Parts: sequence; structure tokens; C-alpha cells
Amino acid sequence: MHLTERWRSLWRRSRRRVLVVDHGIPTPDRDAGSRTMFQVLCLFADKGFQVDFWAPETKVDSRYRDQLVARGIRLHALEPAPSQSFERWLARNGGGIDHAFLSRPQLAAQVIDAIGRSTAAKVLFYGHDLHHLRMRMGIEHTGDGNQAQHADTVEALESDIWRKVDTIYYPSPEECRYVKARCLETGHAVDTQVLPVFGFDAFEEPSSLSPSGRSGVLFVGGFAHTPNVDAILWFSREVWPGIVAALPGTRLTIIGSRPPPEVRALAGETIAVTGFVSEDSLERAYRSTRVAIAPLRFGAGMKGKVVEAMRFGVPMVTTHVGAQGLADAGDALLVSDDAARQRELLLDLLRDDTLWRHTAVAATNYVRPRFSRDRLWAALAAAL
Repeated sequence: MHLTERWRSLWRRSRRRVLVVDHGIPTPDRDAGSRTMFQVLCLFADKGFQVDFWAPETKVDSRYRDQLVARGIRLHALEPAPSQSFERWLARNGGGIDHAFLSRPQLAAQVIDAIGRSTAAKVLFYGHDLHHLRMRMGIEHTGDGNQAQHADTVEALESDIWRKVDTIYYPSPEECRYVKARCLETGHAVDTQVLPVFGFDAFEEPSSLSPSGRSGVLFVGGFAHTPNVDAILWFSREVWPGIVAALPGTRLTIIGSRPPPEVRALAGETIAVTGFVSEDSLERAYRSTRVAIAPLRFGAGMKGKVVEAMRFGVPMVTTHVGAQGLADAGDALLVSDDAARQRELLLDLLRDDTLWRHTAVAATNYVRPRFSRDRLWAALAAAL
């Protein structure tokens, strides 16, 4: 073997190896969960890990695949469980895997026992949110009792995973405390860690924030997620007419992939429904809008859209559901579940430049120490 190639081979074998499993190749410009997983994968690779990524859905736009391959991440197609190819791969490679990072309960449940049989890896689990609590909130909101049994099944699934892993990650301290308490009820002590929902490279400088040249209201959210559909339909019905009546000419922009017919039907003189937009277009929208909203009425976990707006220094009006995990945000976040109060908060931010500056500066100062790339890596490294 050529000397240079030999050194490369030795270097590859000396690197720590991490196995990552998620439901698909991340599409970070389309949903918050993908953004988190993309950043986790890139951090592992950038920190020198040899990364093997398995997913049942790998048929995506090639640019998403190329982003990972360019960092040396090896992609594998996970066939429907039980996956013989995954089992065979583990049998050959499991001895060299140091860590396994699993995402989402339904998929983690399919692979966790095989990983335990074939590897001595430390297993890390990121749940994104507490699925069974989100489902139960949806049942209370919609009155659809037919989903109750499904929620019970998911709760049992999540509880079983918690008992089988070494470290459990959720985006908020409240979720971590909930998991720890639930596990202690059954006599099982667990290691829970807060994993920031995003790890940003850059933030707005407070001195650069100004309402000058900004206008309108912005909603961002993928519409494959039912709470986003409910939120914008409720807002457009209960809050928006009062905004337009008080400030004629104000426009609402709705950005997000897969808007269903009832959301597309909102488009009109004062509402624009764009569908999916590029990262550059989304950034321009944040930098030109006056206020962002997240009027979510049900759901669980920290909301990426809320954190992202604050990262750009855009004042955010949301509900208590939208503010989950951000209880200490103070003046950086304006929160109300009441339609009339939301309207007042929005009108104040649309009219009052001094209030706008105060809220915008508080927002970016809040997210900077909590949602940086370094903070995300520190959370991962603590369990490695």
C-alpha cells in the first residue's frame, strides 16, 4: 500500500465513529427538525467523527445529499423494519461504533435492540418533542377521541426507549424534567440533557436593529405539521381582520412548504401565501418584516420558528404553546393566548418604534448565548 494511502487508512480507523439514524435525509430549509439534525450531523463530521447516517427515506433532491457527502458523511438506505441490510451492516461494523445518535421514537424503536445486540456503543436519543403530549393536546383541542389509543401507544414507545438509552435529549429543560420524573416513577434513573433546537453561526448585532424600512407581519411554518395549519387559520379569522381595520395596508406573509387548500385560499389583498422559499428568500423576509407571529394553539416542545425569528432580531408575538421552553425569555417574547390581546400586542409593535427596538434587542440578546453552534456542540460533547 502506498504510504500516503496507508496513513489515510490508519487515520480513518483511529477516528471515533458515530451512527446516526433519522427518518430521512435532512432538508434543513423545510422544517425545524431537519435543521436540528443537519446541524448535529455536520457538527459530528466537523469535529472529526466518522459518521454513518441511516434513514428509510433517502430519495430527496440531490443538493441535500451532497451537503452531507461533502463533509464525508456516509449515507445508507434503511429498509422497512426489520431491516436485514442494517442488521448485516451492524454485524460487520458494530464493533467499531462508539456512539449511536437516534432521532424520533417510532424509528428509534425499530433499531435500538439491534444496536444493543451488535455494538457496545453509547446510545443517545433525541426526541424532538414529547410526541404523546403533543398528540394529547391535539385531542383536547380537536375533540378527536379516536386518536387517544394512538397517543397511549406512542407514550409506551417513548417510555420504553428512555429505559434503553444512555442519554436522552430534548430541546427544553421542562421536557427533560418531565422525562426524568417519569423514569424515576418506575425506578429508572436517566441522564437527560437539553439540546438546543438550533445552533446558529451568527446573530444580529443589537446596534444594527432598526424598524426603518420594515413592514408587515410574518408567519413561518411547514404545513405538513397540523398545528401550523390550525394556527394560521385561527389567526387569520380571529386576529388579522382587526389589524387590517386599525392599520389599512398592513400585509401578512405566510411562508411554509405544502400549504393545504384552506391555507392557499387565504391569499388575497392583505395576505400573501408563498409556499416554500429558499433560505436566502426566508432571510430577506425576516430582515424586511416588522413582526413575526406563532399563534399555535396546541403542540409540544420548543418551536424553531420562534427561536429563528428572535435570532434575526424580529419581535415575536406567540401563545403559551409557542413559548414552550422559553419561560425565561421575559421582554424578548410577547405571549398571549387571547385574540384581542394578540391584536393589541401586534398593533403596539407595528406603531411604536421604541417598543420595537426594545423587544428586538431583548430577543437577539436572549438567543445569542443559548442557541449558538458552540452551545449545541457543548450539549453533545457532554454525553460523549
